[in-house]
Amino acid sequence: MCLDGVTTNSVDLSWAGNGQQNGFAVQFRDSLNTGAWRYPLPIDDWPVAGTNWTENSDMFSQRYYRIQAVERGGLRANALVNSWSVFEISLLYASSGISGVPENAVSMQKIEYETFDHRNQSSMASGSLFYPEGVASAPLLSWQHGTVCLDADAPSFGNSFDVAAGVYFASQGYAVVMPDYLGLGDVSPGRHPYVHARSQALSAVDMIRAGRTYIDTQPLVLDGRLFLAGYSQGGQATMALHRELEMFHSIEWPVTASAPMAGPYDLSDTMFNRILANTSYESPSYLAYLLLGYNEIYSLFDDPSEVFAMPYDSIIPPMFDGTNTCGEIDAQLPSVPRDMLQPAFLSAVTNDVNHPFRAVLRVNDLYDWSPQSPVRLYHCAADSVVPMVNSVLARDAFLANGVVDAALVDPSPSADHGDCAIPSVIAARIWFDSL
Repeated sequence: MCLDGVTTNSVDLSWAGNGQQNGFAVQFRDSLNTGAWRYPLPIDDWPVAGTNWTENSDMFSQRYYRIQAVERGGLRANALVNSWSVFEISLLYASSGISGVPENAVSMQKIEYETFDHRNQSSMASGSLFYPEGVASAPLLSWQHGTVCLDADAPSFGNSFDVAAGVYFASQGYAVVMPDYLGLGDVSPGRHPYVHARSQALSAVDMIRAGRTYIDTQPLVLDGRLFLAGYSQGGQATMALHRELEMFHSIEWPVTASAPMAGPYDLSDTMFNRILANTSYESPSYLAYLLLGYNEIYSLFDDPSEVFAMPYDSIIPPMFDGTNTCGEIDAQLPSVPRDMLQPAFLSAVTNDVNHPFRAVLRVNDLYDWSPQSPVRLYHCAADSVVPMVNSVLARDAFLANGVVDAALVDPSPSADHGDCAIPSVIAARIWFDSL
């Protein structure tokens, strides 16, 4: 489609899906046969469920458009990964310090499904589905996992802490869906867009849809309740998912309650100041991960040497290819994360609150909105990796915005980031049970 900008100051597009397609993104380029297809800004506004869109055309003379259409959440493959007897799960409880008794055996399916990636291109993604055996009906829980750098640490491989969380909830009667996120696992291509709110939410919504499709083929029936939970990066992803569901999918998927845990909800201030302070930080890879991932979405730099000092400009990008653990990457980085940055870049981002990097961090903040369903934030006061003030800010903002049911729970005040996970999971499950 070509537009003559002289005769009109807007372009109005409309299109029709085929019944299966439930997600759309507009792409454009200035030449019919050459150049990359691009997206109208802001990129985080895509994809959409609607079938029309208008753009002001005062800034260009001609453009060619196309529509990317996707069956979001379309189930493309599934395979049994593992199953656990009640006895095996009781051993997992004991080794993890979990009191109580598992009620059900659990099976785990790897799920592959269709979605949009962080560049608004049609993409495959993967995740896990944990479901209780011998149960007639169950609530659905979407669990969002914490930070991983190694593809094989994604939940669908069946090896991570988050798998234990899935088994735990399923053994207590929940059907659990767990997205790998984009760029992780062995199905989704490219680098993972770390802590990018919108793409985490999109992949989780579509994992919920794909999981429902599989469950519909089984004797198990979903009872209509939907719970959300996740730890660390998964806490931030849970907050993004809750907001996404209430903004765009409230009829299809009403949220019963959510339990974000120890998440970096205030990226632009609390986390920015913590990671860029002139002190050591337990996980310096987080900063490099974030800069590389955001650059793929927001084009913050053309060459790593603009951001990373030598030798990190050459060694950092290859390390995030999915073949290294975050711990292995941390071992190659300075303990003070700011020491990996170019001095000019560090000076610019610390002195200019409107620097492009800080601007996109604000886009991905997740504390100042108004959830309509009950929220309990779980966070331990001694957390040195993701400071508890992230959750304090979120709780306070929710209450200031008129949210009726929002609370902050500290399940183990002396626990640091890693040790806070299991007490948070247990406390959230007890709360969910009460609902």
